[in-house]
Amino acid sequence: MVASTLALLLALAQAPSPGPATPGPAAPQATLAFAVDGVRNGTGQLLLAVYTSSAAWLDLTRAARVLRLPARQGTVFGVMEGLPVGTCAVAVFHDENGNGTLDMAWFPLPGPTEGIAASNGAAGRFGPPSFEDARIDCRAGETVLRLKLSY
Repeated sequence: MVASTLALLLALAQAPSPGPATPGPAAPQATLAFAVDGVRNGTGQLLLAVYTSSAAWLDLTRAARVLRLPARQGTVFGVMEGLPVGTCAVAVFHDENGNGTLDMAWFPLPGPTEGIAASNGAAGRFGPPSFEDARIDCRAGETVLRLKLSY
């Protein structure tokens, strides 16, 4: 028994050591290429946010990714890479005064004072659009999205 244990230990000592663990295949990622039409001026910035759940929808601090671009009258183009593959929804607003929040008017009618848009052209009747209405598939590879701001 001692001889067989000694032979096993000797064989293990002479066996090549396994190299570092090889990583598995990388998780698929999505790229979102977008065009935001109807930007009325070059003041401020555009904030484009990608959301992956209805619980986070329209809470900029809980967005999966936020892209800030300088505003330019007409159409603004951009790309977001490394997004998770699956269901998502996109919202964009023209932050004209650069304060990082969507400004609202309360009188005479409540509503945003800066341009807004959501994926699928989703729009709310008496409030913001729902995540379900704005939901799109972010597929592996590139998804092209066109949004039109309304002021």
